[in-house]
Formats: sequence, structure tokens, C-alpha cells
Amino acid sequence: MDHFTPFGARVEPLPVIHVALRPRPPFWLVALICSFAWAIALLSLLAAGVSTYYGLTKTEQQIAWQARV
Repeated sequence: MDHFTPFGARVEPLPVIHVALRPRPPFWLVALICSFAWAIALLSLLAAGVSTYYGLTKTEQQIAWQARV
């Protein structure tokens, strides 16, 4: 099938290249992995906060003992 341009010249259509699509993982699996990733991120933030809190209280206690002596 030929295509015509506004100037009357014939143009051959471009060949269609069929690309095989990769199989996609099911949506529930992607949602599950994302939820686990968010849970791990939030738990690691919580652990960092708790660790910082205990570190600061220990340092503050050491400073208080040094001030008493």
C-alpha cells in the first residue's frame, strides 16, 4: 500500500518491527514487595531513632556524673 504526500510523491510505508514484550510480574507481587520495602525503611528509621535516643541519654548521664565529681 502506497502513501501519497501533499506533493504527489509516493512514499513507501515504514516497516513494522514487532517487539516481544517481557512478561510482567503480577500486580499483587509488586504491591507486596513495595509494602515490605516501606515497612523495612520505616523500621530502620525507628531503630535509628531509638539508638540515637539511648546514645544521647547515656552521654547525658556521663556528663551529669562528671559534673557531680
